[in-house]
Amino acid sequence: MIKKLVLGLSFILLIASCAKDKLDFDMVDDIRFKPKFEIPIVHAKLSFLDLVRKDSLFTVNDDETVSIIYQDDDLFSMGADDFVSVPEQKEVTFEMTPLFSPFDFDMSFGVIAGVQLASTEIDKGYISFRLEAPAVFATDVDVEVTIKNGLINGNPMSKVITLPMGSLSAIDSLPLSQGVIDLSSGGINFIGIKADILNAASVLPQTGTLALSIKLENISIEKAEGDFGQRVLNLPSGNFDFDIQGLENFTSGMRLTNPIFKLFTENSIGISVSMDPDIDGVSSDGSVTSLNGGSVALVGPQVPGETKKDTITFDRLNSGIVDFIDALPKEVLYSGSVIINPTPGPHSNFLSKDSEIKVGMEMELPLELKAKNLLMSMKIKDLAAIQEKPEEVESVGFSFRSKNGFPFGVQLSVVIMDSLGLDSVDNVDLQLLQPAVVGANGRAISSTKFTEEVLFTPAQLEKLKKAKELQLKARLVTPEDGEKVIKILSTYNLDLKIAATIGFNIGT
Repeated sequence: MIKKLVLGLSFILLIASCAKDKLDFDMVDDIRFKPKFEIPIVHAKLSFLDLVRKDSLFTVNDDETVSIIYQDDDLFSMGADDFVSVPEQKEVTFEMTPLFSPFDFDMSFGVIAGVQLASTEIDKGYISFRLEAPAVFATDVDVEVTIKNGLINGNPMSKVITLPMGSLSAIDSLPLSQGVIDLSSGGINFIGIKADILNAASVLPQTGTLALSIKLENISIEKAEGDFGQRVLNLPSGNFDFDIQGLENFTSGMRLTNPIFKLFTENSIGISVSMDPDIDGVSSDGSVTSLNGGSVALVGPQVPGETKKDTITFDRLNSGIVDFIDALPKEVLYSGSVIINPTPGPHSNFLSKDSEIKVGMEMELPLELKAKNLLMSMKIKDLAAIQEKPEEVESVGFSFRSKNGFPFGVQLSVVIMDSLGLDSVDNVDLQLLQPAVVGANGRAISSTKFTEEVLFTPAQLEKLKKAKELQLKARLVTPEDGEKVIKILSTYNLDLKIAATIGFNIGT
């Protein structure tokens, strides 16, 4: 809003050329005119909604207070593979002979990080089998391999592999889609295997040997239950822009007193975690300010198919959010860590392939603030309108008349820079707005009328004609010299009139 008001002042620099377009200077040489014009520049009747309706980040609350709300519903997520990851399995080999059949063996289902699985439903993958003999058999050898603690569609998880007579090797495989293995039936991550030479009595030679090799390949899990262990995982890291329209021009002095940062979690993995997010804001000058929110505990769902939702709130009481926002971050970085199963075990965890912990965020900035010398600055470098024929401009003045319903005042300083634009050579200070009267709850209760008139001195006008640029610096101050917290309401309005008085000394 301040930016719109300050922009109106720049119109003064265009008045000289605009006014001369309305005059006829085609007169005798010895006649000179010294006309003076009061030219209206701005008559604005603005409500708060007029100023922000194009910015979807502003939200009007039920009590007519206003907040800036920044949301990201999908900040990051952690999937089933982050908690139960199946690596490439080891191949296991067993020695067999027709004289002793059937044979019972066992092997382990390999899982990263010592996860102890009780029951696992396979989504994709297969078991590969290889039979090898040091010497050929005179007959076929039919070997049935059964996963004793596994079922596929309710049927035994088994496969018959045949080593043809005269061959030294044979390979085959068993798809495991929709297969279920009870991995706790004989130990931890246990797979029990029975290998039976179906035609052992007729195999020749009876003393022959062969090696059975078994390997689980390309396994992905549909569902899993068990104890997923206690360990630390890294949270996904990333960043997002936090360039709030309307704040980017303020360089100091503003302090939002009640900002709130929320993390929204949706957890469909049967696991509890302690999350320690690391959230940092990076300002336009590269300085970093931490949110300092600390760790939070999230309890997982109790039954498969349930999604547990939680809201983690960081406010002025449990974090450094006030300092975080006070630094006016342009970018927010996030990372951190999470402890799974932070309490002592054993743990009863579960997941499916589509399970995830999803995290979104919301930054809510209620426009409850206090400001002391809140500074907004801008530069005007195009002074051609007043410098084209400087000898014809004799005086420049302007007046402001306002009825202000907003609970803050605005002071304006017009700084005249030198011919190089490096140093200030003079300035004009004025009161642009007086704050409305504010009640005990920080709300404006009545508008304030104010009139201000300013005239450039001859010395200032001469400096203006030679200046490289103008710098406009607006300072916003809330009541009680910036110590009182004010609330911005959607019902606030402003009636502002700006006029310029231009004196010309025109001749030939």
